[in-house]
Amino acid sequence: MTSTAINWYKANYQYLMTSVNRVYRHLECYISQKQNQTTDPNPDFPPPETPNSAIPFALDILCTQFGLSACDRDILLLCVGMELDPDFPLLCRQTLKR
Repeated sequence: MTSTAINWYKANYQYLMTSVNRVYRHLECYISQKQNQTTDPNPDFPPPETPNSAIPFALDILCTQFGLSACDRDILLLCVGMELDPDFPLLCRQTLKR
């Protein structure tokens, strides 16, 4: 594997995890709102910037190929987070508490 490919894989993984982290922060904010610990009802967590790369990242390719909306993308990232981040299931469970 060439160094360019290795660098792309690393950058692709970092981009994916940054995107998953954005969804994680949305969930944390939702939980805080439910517990009346925050006053901002609609925080803005923009998607990570896509670095200039000759090869687009896998997440962006997937979203383009399937015509996923921003909401669809976040649902996909929620599923990815459940698989890759051990804290995600607990956080999701907390969103269901009243």
